[in-house]
Amino acid sequence: MTTLARIGFGTVFQIQDQAASPVAYVNVGEVTNITLPNLTRDAVDATHTESTGAWRESIPGLKDAGEVSIEMNYVHQSATDALIRAQFASNELTLCKILFDTSPEDGVSFSAIVTGYEVQAPLDDKVAATLTLKVSGQVTVI
Repeated sequence: MTTLARIGFGTVFQIQDQAASPVAYVNVGEVTNITLPNLTRDAVDATHTESTGAWRESIPGLKDAGEVSIEMNYVHQSATDALIRAQFASNELTLCKILFDTSPEDGVSFSAIVTGYEVQAPLDDKVAATLTLKVSGQVTVI
C-alpha cells in the first residue's frame, strides 16, 4: 500500500482579521513551524469507600485543546507583525485556521487567545518570532 504521509511544506496558518472589510482570514507570513492543538482530557478520580477490589475509579473530565505555537521569520512592521500585535491588544478571541497544502477543505479551525509573541534576534542566525495561542473551546476538523 502506498503511504499517505506528507511533509508540512505548503501548510498555512490563518488569523481572521476583524479590521478588514469584509472580515477575512489572512495568512500569517513566513511560517517555519506549526504545532497543532494538543487534545487532552482530565481524568477525575471517582474512587469511593466501596470501589470494587480497592481499585481506583476514574470518570472522564473536561477536554482541553491546549496551545498552538507558530514559529516564523520575523519581519518588523510587516502586515503579519501588525495583525498579531492588534490581535494581542484586542482582548478578544482570535479565529484561526491551519490549512494543509493551502486547501480550504483540509485542516482545522478554532478560537484562541493570543498569549505570547516572542521575538529573538540571535547574533549568528535569522531574527525569528514565536506566536503562542491558547485554544478556547472545540477544535473543528475541516
